[in-house]
Amino acid sequence: MDSLYLDFLKGMLKPATAVVLSFAKNLGLEKEMVHSIARAFLQFSVTGFFMVVVAGYTAGQRANNVP
Repeated sequence: MDSLYLDFLKGMLKPATAVVLSFAKNLGLEKEMVHSIARAFLQFSVTGFFMVVVAGYTAGQRANNVP
């Protein structure tokens, strides 16, 4: 379980760095970048959830045919 959080933090390192650099250089893109990061996280989470649900359902249907 610790590896999951560590991998998440590693993945968020580049987007967080981009937001910090945008803030440091006064580019004014922070709000849009944070919104885009949150939207992408939500989209990937929902897509992954449905992939797991469909795979679980498919495996369950195939298991009915196993003696």
